[in-house]
Amino acid sequence: MNMQHARIVLRPRGVLDAFDLSVRLLRTEYRTFGPLALVVLGPAVALVLVGGAFGFGTETALALFALLPVIELPFTVAASKLVFQPKVTVAVVLRESIRTLPGLLALRLFELVLLALGTGAAGLPALFAALATFFLGETFVLERSGLVSAAKRSRALGFAGLSEAFAGLLVFAIVRVSAFCFGDVGGRAIAHDVFGFRAPISVFEGGPFTSALLFSLAIVPVLAVTRFVLYLAVRTTLEGWDIQTRFVAIAAEHAAFADDIPIPATGTPPVLR
Repeated sequence: MNMQHARIVLRPRGVLDAFDLSVRLLRTEYRTFGPLALVVLGPAVALVLVGGAFGFGTETALALFALLPVIELPFTVAASKLVFQPKVTVAVVLRESIRTLPGLLALRLFELVLLALGTGAAGLPALFAALATFFLGETFVLERSGLVSAAKRSRALGFAGLSEAFAGLLVFAIVRVSAFCFGDVGGRAIAHDVFGFRAPISVFEGGPFTSALLFSLAIVPVLAVTRFVLYLAVRTTLEGWDIQTRFVAIAAEHAAFADDIPIPATGTPPVLR
């Protein structure tokens, strides 16, 4: 990554600060994230609609949960590039995402096995497994580590940045459950009040999962970028990334001055704090 001109201020952040920053980054870079959302979330939406039409709501929900890191992957890659680059194309993001997809699927399977084993052992080990794998996608995709190295690195970051990882797990769970419930209520209200249809049965009473899962998909970009911002915050705290970035910028400016190369004064995107 080009660390000379970071688009955001690299500093320690809480999960709510990271959430706010992710929303602002998504809004600022809508020209990239908008088309990316159409390409990535389109097949997921189709899966939800087909699953709902044929009565496979539970199976569809489980499939989306299992594939969640895969759906988040392009948004993580896009955010990582946009933080250090003024512009990135959707094609570049998708190409890099596809390159890392097989390894990410293997890591996701490993993560699900850990969570299943931890849940079967009274739940507390599942929390440790969730903390240890919280940054698994970032360590594998962004640091380009091997599978074993990425798992060890994620465990180290998760426990060293325990407050950020735990708060992230808690807030992400609350947001996902809220989106699911709001989607169920909102979807039934839209069907009845807007389109005049008979309101479907609530998902908690055996009704369709469709609207609840669609609302759940809508928050995927925000949570993916929020996790990436938390990853930057943990690395800044533990490894002094803010200092590294500043020294890289100073070295680049010094080299340009020594070689009499003009440094661009315009065209740099605004820094998000």
